[in-house]
Amino acid sequence: GTFGFYYHNPVTSKRKLKEFMDQADGIRGVKKARCAIQYINDHARSPMEILQAMLVSLPLAYGGFGIKDMELNGEAKLSDQSQTILQWKTCHCDVIWKKQKVVLEYDSDQVHRNASQYAQDKRRITALGTSGYQVFTLTTADIHNLSRIETILFSLRKSLHLRADKHRFVQFKGKRLGLMA
Repeated sequence: GTFGFYYHNPVTSKRKLKEFMDQADGIRGVKKARCAIQYINDHARSPMEILQAMLVSLPLAYGGFGIKDMELNGEAKLSDQSQTILQWKTCHCDVIWKKQKVVLEYDSDQVHRNASQYAQDKRRITALGTSGYQVFTLTTADIHNLSRIETILFSLRKSLHLRADKHRFVQFKGKRLGLMA
């Protein structure tokens, strides 16, 4: 497949895992699994999307930024004007907060290396912006640079009208470094 990944239907889902745990009462580890399942997000399409989702959504104490209510690979509806830019009615976004019209995209080194993909990505960002979405982008280099990712995700929190008490975030910097390793 393209870039080492093949599209196929998901092997499991958050719902299926919950159903299994409901039948697995008393089995070792189920209690911890029930605690962890609340942090699972369905619909990731790559390992880096999973890492991005973890950095964004996990609680501070686990190294994340505690940003909830996101949807992975959700659809953004495009305005008529934006549809002329892309020739699409909707656009799939790596991470979207539909109500607030905020999008987070991950640009991998592999996929976004060639000129035509780069141009297509820029058209997508323009179309999303024209439709009223605020778009944030993370690159592979950003994900592996703590100060850059913190700057980007603090700005994202602000766009979502979430408090960003930087002193509380400093407290869990070590956990965040662990996620990024």
